[in-house]
Amino acid sequence: MPVTRSGKKTGRYTSSIESDCEEDEIATKPSFNLSHFTKYSGTVNEDPDRFFMIFEHLANLQGLTNEKKVEILPMYLQDVALDLIFQLQSLNQFETLTYDQLKEKLVNLSRP
Repeated sequence: MPVTRSGKKTGRYTSSIESDCEEDEIATKPSFNLSHFTKYSGTVNEDPDRFFMIFEHLANLQGLTNEKKVEILPMYLQDVALDLIFQLQSLNQFETLTYDQLKEKLVNLSRP
């Protein structure tokens, strides 16, 4: 069984050049797994500023562009906030929104 530089068995045979390239590529790809991050519902008892401050901090640490933030933000939404995304998508408006526009719409959900 082939072994990578880190000592892990890969389960398939590759050339050492291919193995090194794959390992380097994996090491440089940012992780979009923010599983410890609480989802935003858009209800009045939540603090949208705090949610977006944490989301943006984590996204910036991973080097995400605003376009990528728009792409992954729905994964961290639920309830009313996620319903807004579905509504915008059904009206073909989601694809044209910038990150700041989408953030503003989501923040306004929880404002009286």
